[in-house]
Amino acid sequence: MAESKERLDAMKNYCDRAIRLEREVNFWNDLINKANQKMDEYKNEQMRLHREMSEAQAQLASLGLVSQQKVKQKSEEIQKHKKNCRVSAVVIFVLLLGVVLGTGFITMNTIDSTQSIQSQQRIVLMISMFFGMLTFLAPPLIICIIVYGLNKAKQKNLVREISQNALDNEGRRKKAILQDRFEKAEEESGQIGLCQQVLRQQQSELSEIGKEVEQQRARFYAQGELPKVYQNLEAVISFFYYLDNKIVNEIDGADGMYNKYHLDCQHREHMAELRGIRHAIEEHERHEQMRHQALMGMLGFYGTVISAQLGRIGSDVREIRNIHRKIWD
Repeated sequence: MAESKERLDAMKNYCDRAIRLEREVNFWNDLINKANQKMDEYKNEQMRLHREMSEAQAQLASLGLVSQQKVKQKSEEIQKHKKNCRVSAVVIFVLLLGVVLGTGFITMNTIDSTQSIQSQQRIVLMISMFFGMLTFLAPPLIICIIVYGLNKAKQKNLVREISQNALDNEGRRKKAILQDRFEKAEEESGQIGLCQQVLRQQQSELSEIGKEVEQQRARFYAQGELPKVYQNLEAVISFFYYLDNKIVNEIDGADGMYNKYHLDCQHREHMAELRGIRHAIEEHERHEQMRHQALMGMLGFYGTVISAQLGRIGSDVREIRNIHRKIWD
């Protein structure tokens, strides 16, 4: 039974208002979703910048640690050179003391054995013995003096380097790069923080507007007769299309707009299933074609091998026949 024109027009106008309301709801929901996605992007970028800042800080700390390790190594080298200097000084002192004592001992023995030596001759003898002993011990003495001087010079250089307490050029360059990287990341993080604050305010405003629109939508559907299952944009657009183009002449019933919508939904589902079946058939045909090509390639390979084998067998048979002919001849 056909519905009255007034009821169909009222339903069409109702669906028209529902379309506008559903589009408005979708519009604000899309804005809210985009704002949420943007906030997620800001959070991910903030996390990336925090990781970058942490890495830069760790590398800067490692540079400082390397500098402290260098200072520690240099301090240990200074102690080693000090020890070498002390050992060299002790050896030099022992050698000189040995020269003096040896000269005095030899001179006293010489004087005791020869009583007729005068005082001037004794002095000359002592000087001669001293320089003689000194000449004999000169190589080790010179070596000790050189070792003492080198260790002393190295010790002074290391003390001067520690007093400067500065990184080398490579360390300075790395430190400048890391410091610049840290400052840029910190600046970007601050800018993103400001953007997040503005976006949070916008999210709050969008959420309030979205709630108001949802409430309007709920009030609108509460005043009408459209069931809840059809309270969506796809359904109301379909209903408006049916009524506006005179595809249906009634709302309920077998030929009504609700049943028409269900049939169209089923048709779309069938079409989707058919597209899926067609895709599966095409995939199966493609795999079968690939298997056929692989099989033909394999048969060709085996055919080539069998032909070669048959050729060798034929040559062997001919050779055997020739041998038999020679025997019988």
